[in-house]
Amino acid sequence: MSWPRSMGRVAGVSAALALAATSSFAQGASSLHTGRLGPGDPQLESGEYYEEYTLQADPGDEIIAVAMALEFDPYLIVIPPSGDQIDNDDFSGSPDVSLIEVPIDDPGVYRIRVTSYEAGETGEYAVMAATREADGEDAGDGGDFEPEEFTVKGPIQPGSPVSGTLGSDDPVREDGSYYEAYQLNAQEGASLVITLQSEDFDPYLVLVSPSGELEANDDESEGVLNSRLETTLDESGTWLVVANTLREGETGDYRLAVTRN
Repeated sequence: MSWPRSMGRVAGVSAALALAATSSFAQGASSLHTGRLGPGDPQLESGEYYEEYTLQADPGDEIIAVAMALEFDPYLIVIPPSGDQIDNDDFSGSPDVSLIEVPIDDPGVYRIRVTSYEAGETGEYAVMAATREADGEDAGDGGDFEPEEFTVKGPIQPGSPVSGTLGSDDPVREDGSYYEAYQLNAQEGASLVITLQSEDFDPYLVLVSPSGELEANDDESEGVLNSRLETTLDESGTWLVVANTLREGETGDYRLAVTRN
């Protein structure tokens, strides 16, 4: 599918700037696609259209994917072979560009899914995805990385769920979403399942390592809005389990649980 000439120029420039901000691609597998979201495409359970592409990734690589659109707010999802999705709405505050970098811990075929932030949005887009050799400059490797700071509400223990309510009295993240964070003292090698459930808002679950690395999950699986992380801890110390909302301003009750796997 071809793009309107003016849109193609803007898309190319914006995507190039986004990619330059995260350094150049290596000589690995890469793909560039253009398309249009709209009726006839598959839809997420929440109503957003999406189109999906695949990319093979090997140990020692990382995937970088960038999507750009002018007619809707692009939302980019990368799904590893394990099925635990990584997602991004806006790159560097731009509502036109989404970008994800994924270190490869789980080699195999990765699914690159282009969708929209709101249900029913339609329009043309471009998406580029490639593999490159991991450069060791991601979170936890030093450099200019500054861990996101969270205000701690209290402790959480495996087997002892907590219930709470997110609202205007709670702290907010940079995207304007409310959160409540709980401390979890755990040892390296512990295998845990963490779930965040709510009937009032779309849950967004965040796990923060002692060194400040973030792992997040939006939807437990396609069509299930509750969040679930299944992980083996690679550090000993105080972790943070963060109950968060997907969107700015969402409020309501939730249940957060940690269990040993």
